[in-house]
Amino acid sequence: MNITNIRTFLTVIQTKTISQAASLLYVSQSTVSSRLQQLEDEMGVVLIERKKGMRGVELTEKGKNFIPLAERWMLLSKETDYYSHNESEVLLTIAASDSLNTYLFPPLFHALLQNEEKLKLRICSPSAQVIYQMIDGYEADIGFVHFASRYVNIVTKPIMDEAMVLLCSSLGDWPDRPIAPEELDPSFEVNLRWSHEVEVWHDAHWDPSIRPYVKLETVSIIDVFFDNPRSWALCSNSVAIQLVHAQSNVKILQLTEEIPRRVCYQVTRKNQSAQSSASTEMFERYFDHFIESRSYISRIR
Repeated sequence: MNITNIRTFLTVIQTKTISQAASLLYVSQSTVSSRLQQLEDEMGVVLIERKKGMRGVELTEKGKNFIPLAERWMLLSKETDYYSHNESEVLLTIAASDSLNTYLFPPLFHALLQNEEKLKLRICSPSAQVIYQMIDGYEADIGFVHFASRYVNIVTKPIMDEAMVLLCSSLGDWPDRPIAPEELDPSFEVNLRWSHEVEVWHDAHWDPSIRPYVKLETVSIIDVFFDNPRSWALCSNSVAIQLVHAQSNVKILQLTEEIPRRVCYQVTRKNQSAQSSASTEMFERYFDHFIESRSYISRIR
């Protein structure tokens, strides 16, 4: 049975539409439909209802019953791949937010690669929703998100948190004292989505209808916008420290009110393959040592 067709079927189930599945798999909608048809032809059953005007997908009873079989088939495929390559290399796929992969995890990645000769890393920085989909679809071994969601087949647990700080342009004339939120002009904010708790706190202090100076989807270019002396941003401590050390046009200032800490959640699949389980355990050993050496990050157990 074609594993690509099975993966396509599970992706359609996860996203609930052909169009979103096509986008996630980087193929056309017609390719997704063709793969589903091939799978149905091979099995001799109809898995998905096709009705005119139907926006989402609707499973037949055969389709519903096939889901656990498809998941086991994916797991078996991963197991087979692991045993066939076990002597040569171990692949670990990590899906995490851009801020973690860019500003916090690089020393951890280097430690893994320097000490584990057989290890090969694949590192992805998609959105939290896609990270969950990758874990659920066996496309990643371990994920790290800041927006927790509930998935039947996924274990989500808080593993660390860190302070949020006020980041301001070093070119500005800022007071030499803690700054009250009302003193900051939201029209000069460099805005990012850090976590749900931080968003709620933010919107309680500044009118969310006011458009920020710039709204970013990725933290990797945040320092570009601090050439304006009035620019400011709420920022995770790990990112802020790296930016200051890199001598960007930024500095960390104090707020009169404490921002909620940013919690990071680890996500893994409940029924991992042997390869995925082994590589995840390896990563967690290094992760524990790594976090202990970072005073600005708190481990949650």
